[in-house]
Amino acid sequence: MWGQLATCPDLSFAVSLLSRFQGNPSIEHWKALMHVVGYIKNTLDFGLTYSQDADLFPHAFVDADYGGCCDTQCSTSGYVFIMAGSPVTWSSKRQPTVALLMVKVEYVAMFHCTQQMVWVQSWLYEIAIERTGPSFIRGDSKGAIALTKNTKDHAKIKHIDIRHHHIRELVQSGSIVFEQIPSADNLADLFTKPLPCDQHCKGNPFRFRLPPVFHFRFRSRHLGSLPQRLRSNDILRHPLPTRFRSRSHDVA
Repeated sequence: MWGQLATCPDLSFAVSLLSRFQGNPSIEHWKALMHVVGYIKNTLDFGLTYSQDADLFPHAFVDADYGGCCDTQCSTSGYVFIMAGSPVTWSSKRQPTVALLMVKVEYVAMFHCTQQMVWVQSWLYEIAIERTGPSFIRGDSKGAIALTKNTKDHAKIKHIDIRHHHIRELVQSGSIVFEQIPSADNLADLFTKPLPCDQHCKGNPFRFRLPPVFHFRFRSRHLGSLPQRLRSNDILRHPLPTRFRSRSHDVA
């Protein structure tokens, strides 16, 4: 859990999913947990790297799946903030309510990302780093981005909680700007669903193999005694086993 919160954004969805079953786990959950441990073991020499030449001001990516949890039919929101070339804050969290439209799912995810952006802006102001221009949030939902600017289709969105429309005030004030990007370029996709190995590696540019001077030794007899099957290339490329790459009811 600590690694997912502090140093390993690529573990966010896996840890978020498994934590839903910690009250009543089964053998399948234990196998998935060991798979995550194997993934950690195989990526000990990977880490987040920051550059003084990169942009210090935050830019965010936000995404959401639709009804990914078959137990509750709720969706998962995910976002990641990049500063100085690497993530500084990220989230993968199941939404508390069932959404009727995909636009609402994305809109709610954008709302939570906007809340975090407001806090980051406030924090930068406190440490005397001011930015004159707006902060950018990038997503792949054209409908949700359009919803932040107008109420043309009001009849279709009357069921959306009024608090989520706080986004419009921030957009109108010019403090936040939403940009549409292709889904393939959305880095937050990693935080909303279990991706196939190739997509997981392609969409995970956050952690890089560190030079030897930065290596650290993870002393654990449990990790040191992992069976060979937990040291495979498949585990190196994805934190969840194959069975867990579909939907949450598969592991219930």
